[in-house]
Amino acid sequence: MSMQRPHIVLIHGAWQGSWAFAAWQPMLEAAGWQVHAVDLPGNDRSPERRADATLAGYTAHVCALLAALDAPAVVLGHSGGGLTASQVAETLPDRVRALVYLAGMMLPTGVSFGDVIAQCRAADADFHYAGIVPHLAWDADGTTSRVPPAAAREIFLHDCPPEAAQTAAARLCPQPDTGRDMRNTLSPARFGRVPRVYVECLQDRSVTLPLQRRMQALTPGAHRISLDCGHVPQLACPQALTDALLPLRAMPSRRPAETMTMSMTTPGPTTLPAQGLPPTPEQIRRHLRRAQQVAERAVTLGHHPFGAILVGPDQETVLLEQCNIDTVNHAESTLARVAATNFPPDYLWGCTLYTTVEPCCMCAGTAYWANIGRVVFGMTEHALLQYTGSHAENPTMSVPSRYVFDHCQKAVELIGPVPEMEAEIAAAQRRFWAGR
Repeated sequence: MSMQRPHIVLIHGAWQGSWAFAAWQPMLEAAGWQVHAVDLPGNDRSPERRADATLAGYTAHVCALLAALDAPAVVLGHSGGGLTASQVAETLPDRVRALVYLAGMMLPTGVSFGDVIAQCRAADADFHYAGIVPHLAWDADGTTSRVPPAAAREIFLHDCPPEAAQTAAARLCPQPDTGRDMRNTLSPARFGRVPRVYVECLQDRSVTLPLQRRMQALTPGAHRISLDCGHVPQLACPQALTDALLPLRAMPSRRPAETMTMSMTTPGPTTLPAQGLPPTPEQIRRHLRRAQQVAERAVTLGHHPFGAILVGPDQETVLLEQCNIDTVNHAESTLARVAATNFPPDYLWGCTLYTTVEPCCMCAGTAYWANIGRVVFGMTEHALLQYTGSHAENPTMSVPSRYVFDHCQKAVELIGPVPEMEAEIAAAQRRFWAGR
């Protein structure tokens, strides 16, 4: 194996520049890394390049650096720099040995950080989040923001050495909002083949732990490293961070175009069976009730009373919710298509689709092709028929989903009906169709 020191590219977050890594850089170099800390265009040292302060501009800037290096590099994105890191991997996957998200934005296609906050609020009534946004000072036209030093010390730097925290807080620069409100466009074939590590910060007040965990669930497959620190581990605990990333140095500098697996020495999340953990009776009831809530929301939106949710392999994390849209875009088939767009097939095989009523043959087939490994339903299509009859809006089929799955080449697990939930779901169907 070559003894060449591996490259690591450091991408800063909002309101920052390459200086955000200056105190940490000597430790990385002493550990054997060739360090390249970037200054994103339109930030800090190049405010005149404001027009390039976009995801496309940031990505092009980092890709130009990667193309100039003599070997692929580990790319680390801190905070909002994670969005740029992801897009760089999508653009030049063969130039990225691994991605590291340092309390970073690790998001699927089309999802913003604001969307993640909204999802956490919808999932947990006790979730409260403010972050840095209420403290921001905006320019007259509302396109550029600044972080007051006191707020930076309180939200970003509360556990850093006081003198270093004061210096960093005073150094924060104006941030064009075009470089903050960004959404990725990623694919399994490119971004999906790059190994990923997520360094979560347990005491983070900016990207709080529930948000970090939600992003890890939305973009699964990253190896997790946990540090007991706030939002800036490169200043709060630089040696622990350096040590945690040491296994990345042993990765091959060039790799084939297929997905890599990583051997890490730091503890990660629990390894799950290929088809995910089997749900307990309590989990089945709880998730079906949530699907029923989605169905009731569909009625308030003018749609039929059907709802579905997708739950991760841990049988706790709700990844997606979907209500019925129309006679072609059913809750289950729509959810399965969205899932297939945003999650790798191997991960979906460990997930479970919960739906109020047994999927029709169209929805069962879509779940199969999406590679969702388990389907749980509350009441059967046959039972639904007594409420819908021959209604033109829902001419219920008489094709059990078990028939569909029994004729597939993959063993999708099917659970249902669930007697404890049938009466509740049936009552909602009876009320709706009686009034049509």
